Amino acid sequence: MCPTVNREVAGSSPAPAANLINNKIYSDIMIDKETIEHVAKISRLKLNEEEKEELREDIDKILSAFEIIKEVGTENIEPSFQPFEIKNVTREDKIEKSLSQKEALKNAEQTKDNFFKGPRAV
Repeated sequence: MCPTVNREVAGSSPAPAANLINNKIYSDIMIDKETIEHVAKISRLKLNEEEKEELREDIDKILSAFEIIKEVGTENIEPSFQPFEIKNVTREDKIEKSLSQKEALKNAEQTKDNFFKGPRAV
C-alpha cells in the first residue's frame, strides 16, 4: 500500500500553493518519511537517514515546481508538445532504379549463394 502525501501549508502564508521566498520554493505538499521509505523500497534503494532527508527535499522541490506550473492560466491555450510546428519531412515515395544483386555484392568481403555472409551469431 502506498503512503499518502501530507498536504500542509509550509509557513504561515495563506497565499498560493507555492511561494517563492528568498529564492526558495515552499509548497503546501509535504513528503513524509513513510513516502520516501516506500519509494526507496520499490526502487530497491538502501538509503541512510541523511540520504532519505536529501531525497525528501529534492522531491519537495520538484513538487513545488509543479505547484507553480499549476497556477499558470491555461484555459484558452491548446496543448503543445513541440516548440515549433512539425511538418512532414519525408520524401515522396518514388520507384527508382536500384542495384542489381551482383552490384550490391561486389564490395562485400564475404558472400555465400548470392547473399551477404556475416559473422555467426551465438
